Amino acid sequence: QPHVRLQSELRLSEARFRSLCDLSSDWYWEQDAEYRFVHISGGSSQMRIASEEVVGRTRWDLQALNLSEADWADHRRALDARRPFRDLELERMGDGGRAYWVSISGVPVFAADGTFSGYRGVGRDIT
Repeated sequence: QPHVRLQSELRLSEARFRSLCDLSSDWYWEQDAEYRFVHISGGSSQMRIASEEVVGRTRWDLQALNLSEADWADHRRALDARRPFRDLELERMGDGGRAYWVSISGVPVFAADGTFSGYRGVGRDIT
């Protein structure tokens, strides 16, 4: 039964991916077509922010101390053009008022029919 075998292989592949994310200091994220975070997993202890505070919000809803409105506008234009981005560095304020830095990379995601469905990528603490 090829269908059952494929489902089993898919579950195994997902389990491997989740296990690697959990071991990594990086975290994996997904955004919808409106650039709202819909999923964050792996390395969440390195994120320095609870995933509940991120899901449902856009990247620019979250404070970045080093980016101006013009910088965010440039980033949004790149997203609107469906371009991948790499090593976007953001300075954030953590608990206790200490600044930290993260690096974010992402690629656009398209449905089988070619419809844009959002972005997915990784982030890591580079403090």
